[in-house]
Amino acid sequence: MTEEQIPVLAALRESMRAVHQAVAASPDFPPAQFLARLEEWQRMLDELGRYLAARGGASAEQLATLFEISTTLNASLDIDETLNRVMDSLIQLTGAERGCLMLVDDDGELNIEVAHNFGHGEELDLSRTVLRMAIEQRRPVLTTNAQLDPRFSAQESVIGYGLRSIICVPLQVRERIIGALYLDNRIKTGVFSEEDVALLTAFANHAAVAIENARLYTATDRTLAVRVRELTTMQQIDRELNATLDIHRVLELTLSWAMRATGANAGMLRLLGDDGESAITVQDGELPPSISPSDSVQKAMGRDEPMVLNGSHIVVPIRYKGDTIGLMDLWRTGERGFSEDHVQFVGRLADHAAIAIANARLYEQVRQANLAKSEFVSLVAHEL
Repeated sequence: MTEEQIPVLAALRESMRAVHQAVAASPDFPPAQFLARLEEWQRMLDELGRYLAARGGASAEQLATLFEISTTLNASLDIDETLNRVMDSLIQLTGAERGCLMLVDDDGELNIEVAHNFGHGEELDLSRTVLRMAIEQRRPVLTTNAQLDPRFSAQESVIGYGLRSIICVPLQVRERIIGALYLDNRIKTGVFSEEDVALLTAFANHAAVAIENARLYTATDRTLAVRVRELTTMQQIDRELNATLDIHRVLELTLSWAMRATGANAGMLRLLGDDGESAITVQDGELPPSISPSDSVQKAMGRDEPMVLNGSHIVVPIRYKGDTIGLMDLWRTGERGFSEDHVQFVGRLADHAAIAIANARLYEQVRQANLAKSEFVSLVAHEL
């Protein structure tokens, strides 16, 4: 069966080619990510073509289902909605009894994201051996009857859960495994065939791209939301810092915001004099017993960025016009130390606080000069 005899496949390929040319010719649209997706679609179509050629043609219902899946998968960039659509489509496409979708986390562990028709519980009654094999070998795994299959018949999960027909296909994006699709049937044998493997592989290539795009969009959206919240917080901090010219109040506000944002248990902020010694010090919480103020001063002097010590202690230099005018120390007890986001936040907070501290210092110097002037005029008037 040629491509011309499969209208859906031919139309989809022609549409992909037209979009590819349009995006590549556009000078204003950054095409890298979209072109990568089109390449994945192209690979999916090639594999689908080989599948159709091998079996002498697919049913109109299967082709219609696959075409509908290709459309609906990219209709949303919400990761949860996309995952559920993938799972619904799998059940619809194969007629499987049960199915689940797993994604690889940052630590390389497989986490169940969506599970359909499994019982309620923390541990799903599926074959972890089949999952590991598909991930490690980077190719689909099929067994028509796991009870008699020498690869799996001795596995406790296969025996205990009464698993029979199983198919597992890895999700792969640009040579990187991001997860796996798992389908099984505990009652019937021979539910899945090699033809299903080819069809599911073509589907998995498309689904993996849709999932990865949804992941990237969700991560970007969350990062943007965090950034907006931080900017809002910084605006509030600026309002509070600029509402006072009392140097002690400025230091207290700065330390309070730093501890609140990072979850620190104790903190100390020192305003340095011209000789580098602590001129004014404010603190909050119970400081660790073995504190040597001179140690952090020596380590942080001349640095522009916060410095993390032992994961649970941050030393934040407060610099103004190239000079270190203050140091803020934060401590966090327990197993969880400070994150990179905490370090970046206190660094930006120090930049905002430096201006408020400099203004408060200048105000205090002007106030002291006015007092000295008043005393001098009073003394001269008395002598006259």
